[in-house]
Amino acid sequence: MKKSFLFRFFPGILFLFLILFVGSAGSYAGLHESQRLLNGWEFVKGDLGGVWEAVRIENSSNLPVWEKVTLPHSYNALDGVDPDVAYYQGPGWYRIWLDLLNPFPDGRTILHFEGAGQKTDLYVFQTHIGRHVGGYDEFWFDITDAVDQFRNSGFAEMYNGKVPVVVRTDNSRDVELIPSDLSDFNLYGGLYRYVNLRYVPAVSLETVHISPVTKKPYDQASIQIKARLYNPCKHVKPVEVAFEIMDRNGKIVASGNTTQLAWYGFVGIEDINLSDPILWLPSDPALYSCKVSISMGDIKHQITESFGIRDFEFIKNGPFYLNGERLFINGTHRHEDHAGVKPAMTEYLMRQEMERRCSGVVAMDG
Repeated sequence: MKKSFLFRFFPGILFLFLILFVGSAGSYAGLHESQRLLNGWEFVKGDLGGVWEAVRIENSSNLPVWEKVTLPHSYNALDGVDPDVAYYQGPGWYRIWLDLLNPFPDGRTILHFEGAGQKTDLYVFQTHIGRHVGGYDEFWFDITDAVDQFRNSGFAEMYNGKVPVVVRTDNSRDVELIPSDLSDFNLYGGLYRYVNLRYVPAVSLETVHISPVTKKPYDQASIQIKARLYNPCKHVKPVEVAFEIMDRNGKIVASGNTTQLAWYGFVGIEDINLSDPILWLPSDPALYSCKVSISMGDIKHQITESFGIRDFEFIKNGPFYLNGERLFINGTHRHEDHAGVKPAMTEYLMRQEMERRCSGVVAMDG
C-alpha cells in the first residue's frame, strides 16, 4: 500500500526523548581514519547470475548495464510514489572499486553500514563476507582478511590496485521479516543510508557505554564507564586506558588512566562520583562528553560520547516525572520518506525536516 504520511509537530514534543532512557553507546562512530563512501558506486536493478557478473571487467553485450549512483540511494525513489504501478520488491546490486591503505600496522579495515534495505550481502571480489537482515539498524563487516586474500590472488592485477566491493540488497516480500509485508508502509530497498570506510588499529575500541545516575536532591551523580575492545586476532598486550569527562563548556570535571591487558567483553573503566551535576532538561539539554582512549606504544585510538544526566520515573497509573518535576509529553512518529528520494534522505534533508517541524510547519512527504 502506498502512503502519504502527514506529520504535525506538536508544541513541546521531545525529539530528544530517548536520551531520557538510555545512557550513551558508540559503535564505530568515532574511529580514526574514517571516510564516507558517497561517490564511485554503480547499480543494477534486478538480480545477477552471481557475484562474478558484478566483478567481470571485459566488455560484453550480455552483461548488465550499470548505472552510476551516489549514496544514499534507494531503487524505490520513484515507484514508491507512483499510484499506477506496484513498487519494486526484489534484489538490487551495488559495486565500487576502493583504494585501500590502512595506516595502522596490522590494522583492520571496516565497512560500516548505517542502514540498508532489507537484507544485505557483502562481497569482496567473490568472497562472501556476511549477511545482515533488517532495514533499520546499523551494522558493520571486517573485510581485512578478504582484502589480503584478494591481493594475494592472481586477479588483483586486473583491477589496477583497487579492491572490488559488491553489495546485494533485497526487499523481496517475506512475511517472516519484521516488519512484514503485512504492515501499512513500504519496505524500501537499497543502500538508503550512508556507508563508511573505517581503518582501526589491530586492537581498537569498539563500543563505549556511559551510564549516568542521579537521585534527589540531585547534588550528586554516579557515572559508570564501560568499554569493549575489538580484538579479532586475540592479541595479548598491555593497553593504556585513559578517560576524560567534560561539561558542556569543555571543562574537564573528571579524568583518570590505568594499564591492563587487552580484554574481551564489556569491562568497567571507572565509576565516578560527580558533585553538583548539570541536569539535562528539555528547556536546557545540557550534555557532558566522555573521551575514552587506548594506547599501545605509539598507536592511539579513542571514542568520544555525549550523555545527559537526568532522573526519570513513570508513576504506576500516573504521570511521568523528570528530575522530580511532572512533565507532560506530546509525541508523534516519523518515517524517513521524502519526495524524489523516499528513504534515501541525506543529513541535510533530515535537518531541514526537523527545522520545519520545530517551527510548527505541517509537512507532507511522499
